[in-house]
Amino acid sequence: MILNSKIILISVIFILIVILTIVFAPLPFNVVFANKIYVKFYDDEMKIDCEITDKNDVVKLKRLFDKSVSYHMDDFIGGVPSCGFCEDVSLTFQTGVIKVVLYPGCDTCGLFRIGNSRRYIALNGKEKIMFYEIVEKYGMTFPCV
Repeated sequence: MILNSKIILISVIFILIVILTIVFAPLPFNVVFANKIYVKFYDDEMKIDCEITDKNDVVKLKRLFDKSVSYHMDDFIGGVPSCGFCEDVSLTFQTGVIKVVLYPGCDTCGLFRIGNSRRYIALNGKEKIMFYEIVEKYGMTFPCV
């Protein structure tokens, strides 16, 4: 009887570990599908909603985020990162009705929230600089907190 209880307990723990690993594991982030990218930047002085028209910029942004891995918010120490994410500052990858919205950290932390999910993408220093150089052409400025 005690042996059966131990086996059941070990099985339950194993199943929980597997489920938590699947839910919180880093996942690849893919924007290959997109044929258009839009920027949105609203602040007290301006309201920008425009398409990124330079094909080189589109290719660079798709490459930048295609090699990214997304992380669940609980992967960050302390839970939700406080980078000043705002729905007034976003980058939208779209083709037809399929779209993915990224909200860059307005405080230049290098994190991007994926839509309203609890998943985030982190860019390193060089990638962040490349991102800023591209989107500044279209009116975005950072920090924007």
